Amino acid sequence: MGSARIPIVGVCVGFASEKVCKLTKLTDRQIKAAKPGDKKIKLADGGGLTLIVHPKGSKTWVWRYRVDSKQREMTLGSYPSVGLKDARQRVEAQRNLLDTNITPDVAEMRAEVQARSGLTDTTFAGVARAWLVEERPHWAEKTYVRARNRIEKDAIPLLGTVEVADITAVDIKAVALKIADRGSHETARRVIRILRQVLGYAEAEGLISSVPGANVIDRFKPQPKKHHPAIVEPERLALFLQGLDAWPHQTLGKPLVQIIAHTGQRAGEVRKMRWTDINMGERVWINPVTKTGITIAIPLTNPVIKILNEMYKLNGHREFVFASENGPVSEPATMNMIRRIGFAGETDAHGLRATLRTLVTEHLGFDEKLAEAQLSHASKEQHGRAYDRTSFLAQRRVMMEAYSQFLVQLQEGRANVVPMIAGLKV
Repeated sequence: MGSARIPIVGVCVGFASEKVCKLTKLTDRQIKAAKPGDKKIKLADGGGLTLIVHPKGSKTWVWRYRVDSKQREMTLGSYPSVGLKDARQRVEAQRNLLDTNITPDVAEMRAEVQARSGLTDTTFAGVARAWLVEERPHWAEKTYVRARNRIEKDAIPLLGTVEVADITAVDIKAVALKIADRGSHETARRVIRILRQVLGYAEAEGLISSVPGANVIDRFKPQPKKHHPAIVEPERLALFLQGLDAWPHQTLGKPLVQIIAHTGQRAGEVRKMRWTDINMGERVWINPVTKTGITIAIPLTNPVIKILNEMYKLNGHREFVFASENGPVSEPATMNMIRRIGFAGETDAHGLRATLRTLVTEHLGFDEKLAEAQLSHASKEQHGRAYDRTSFLAQRRVMMEAYSQFLVQLQEGRANVVPMIAGLKV
């Protein structure tokens, strides 16, 4: 006697090559009991999920769905490797994707690309952070920190959980508008560039087919450039220097601003001044971190040497002249000091460079080329290239000693504020 077959509940309809059995809902018992026939048998579970029993006995899960009125079919795996519960869960997951206009074939392609790229998180936040990791070795630390902060502060709150493949030009514009509403149009333009760089990285990794938002930046016009405030009247500069000298509290900000004033170097460069770059014997500081990328020799005047000697007592055992606990003193230290003595809005660190340029040329009578070389500006005669490290060093030493002494005299209230006629020409 042959073994008894458990009947399949439902109505089975035979066709030329298969038999379809329409069931209310499948059960594990029914699936296990289903025997092969001479044709394919399809056991429907509802919602497009069907188990196909092949003539040779294998069983395969298939899900049928429609996109744009066209029927499509997706294989979900073989039974019993994929059980009934698992098959239903896979169908539910695919339905959720369809609700967001992502078809199963697109989802499968994305998964394959993701596996090849090594990116496990294809949201904007995940891709942006992966991009930062890849780019960091090629950037200055300051550039990396700025890009990271703009992504974390301005982009991730709006786009962090969005899949990069779903980001559109409208999304990019939304981020930029929120920044522009703060009055930061130039920052909005910079963030647009960063967003498109992140999406360019996603495109290179095969996560998207093209980078959206090429024309979004045109909607955010650059704002007129604001000039840094600067003190150019000797009488007012005297009050600034006197207020700085009279500041009673010990702080790195005071000598930091004093050296910026006496050398005309950028605040970030002075903050990162290292003892190893200073030669007291030759009275020179080799500034290797200029904005122009050109190392420049800065003559050290008597007042600057005096300040450095005091700083050596405090920080001579450390790497940086203006050292804090975790490296050089923080960026706000300069402006905080200027604000404390009541000159916020009248000058800033960059304004002190403009002060030097104006006074050494118009008041002390030195050649403009010497001032430009001291400030490591580009040379007009060299087609925009910066002066090299030793350009006019001897002449600049004379000019800067005269300027430093002029600042000391202003500070002590004994300077001649009438412009000089003679000066050193190149």
